[in-house]
Order: sequence, then structure tokens, then C-alpha cells
Amino acid sequence: DQIGLIQKKNYQAYLNTVPYEVYSYKSQPLSQILRELNKYSHNYMPDVIFTKLGGAEAFQKFIKERLKLAESDISILNGSGYPIINEDESKIYNTATCESLVLMLKDTDDYFKSLKSPKKYQIADIMPVGGPGE
Repeated sequence: DQIGLIQKKNYQAYLNTVPYEVYSYKSQPLSQILRELNKYSHNYMPDVIFTKLGGAEAFQKFIKERLKLAESDISILNGSGYPIINEDESKIYNTATCESLVLMLKDTDDYFKSLKSPKKYQIADIMPVGGPGE
């Protein structure tokens, strides 16, 4: 009955009171969507995808369990790559060691290669390519 801003701490409770319908939409394969995002360097959609997949907490759990990396090796706080600005104007950035980035890229490539699909995917399928027409 009330219309207005919802405080973050009350957001989940608010969602539980809102009626909704579930829809399905057949889209392009995720690899094609990721390639387009990388091609044009969009920041909003990667942040939405990151958040929908569980955000920073889910990512930290993933890298710890699957890649055996410590939080000190990689800390991704958002999907956009933009820094988080604190109230005192200080900034917190996503950080990663070179080794952790290589492990993530290798794991992603291995995952694509393991897919049962008529097309054999590899990490290059989602990476941007510079030059005319790309």
C-alpha cells in the first residue's frame, strides 16, 4: 500500500510481499552475450549478471571452493569494475593477482571445452577482438 523508497535492509522482506510472474525468454547463447558485452565494454549488464549470480559473497565462495584461491588473491566486489566509493570518498577496487586471473581464464576455457554442444567453445569466443567490424 505504501509507495516510496525501500531501504536496503528491508528489500528482501519487501520482495516477499510483491506478487510476480515468471517468464521465460529464449536468448542468444551466454557466450555470445558475453562477447558483445566485452566488445562494447558495457559495465551495467556485467554488474547485473554478477549480482544475479550471488554477488561478491557467492564469487568468494566460488573461487575458494573451485579454484582454491584465497580472498587475498582475488577480491571482486562488483561486476562493473567501477570502484566502490565510501562515505569518506575513499575507493575500494576489485583486485586480483596475475596468477588468479590466469587460473580463472584457464578454468573458464576448460569449462567451455567440456560443454556438450555441436559447437566447440573456447575462451576466445567471449573475448573482445579489436579492429574494424568488431
